[in-house]
Amino acid sequence: MFKIGDFSKLSRVPVKTLRYYDEISLLRPIGVDRFTRYRYYALEQLPTLYRILGLKELGFSLEQIGQLLESELSPEQLIRMLKKRQAEIEQQMRVERRLLQQIEARLKVIEQDGKMPEYEIVIKKWSRSGQCP
Repeated sequence: MFKIGDFSKLSRVPVKTLRYYDEISLLRPIGVDRFTRYRYYALEQLPTLYRILGLKELGFSLEQIGQLLESELSPEQLIRMLKKRQAEIEQQMRVERRLLQQIEARLKVIEQDGKMPEYEIVIKKWSRSGQCP
């Protein structure tokens, strides 16, 4: 068993993070000294911690990760979750690309004119029904 500080060094995860994961019941220590309140972790908990970190890196919320860890998901369920996350990221990328294009256009105007435009042009897309969304 490792004290929380040693487990933190071993896993390269801050003590504060380990305490928080304990607080939200995401990764509980295998033991807590009833007198000193020190948390103790086992080497066997590293794979769970690394799974949490990996899923977090993919953009899953800690709540979603908790659900993933609690239930034994089938490969099909995990694939569905990953595909859903993939679609969310693709949508975010489309929004960010449009924003980047707007910034590039604004920079081009400023660089050509040497000043900020006196008015803004807003281009709105119309739906097939002729209504502005």
